[in-house]
Amino acid sequence: MGKGAYQSLLRSSPALSETAALYQSLPGVGQLTAATLVAELPELGRIDGKTAVALAGLAPWSRDSIQGGWGKVRRVLYLAAQSAARHNAGLREFYRGLLARGKPGKVALTAVMRKLVM
Repeated sequence: MGKGAYQSLLRSSPALSETAALYQSLPGVGQLTAATLVAELPELGRIDGKTAVALAGLAPWSRDSIQGGWGKVRRVLYLAAQSAARHNAGLREFYRGLLARGKPGKVALTAVMRKLVM
């Protein structure tokens, strides 16, 4: 789904637009990430965090979980996590704390992705 299609989807529904605006209130989550979450993971907000993480393919308890879930969601969350790790004070400290404890960068970034979904 292209950027224009996401914008059309959001304009067509005030409820979806409101949900996307809520996601965008998080530093690091932009319009495309919010629209992708609304379109590709509509269960978000109605399911618990662990289930949302598993649906996105970010569950830490299964080695193959990163290959499951929704690839589009993971891609936008990866970019959002990079931005959040720089611009969101709480997530920046969380990310830096993981790095300080010796976690590899990708592992720490995946943890930020999970925080964004939860």
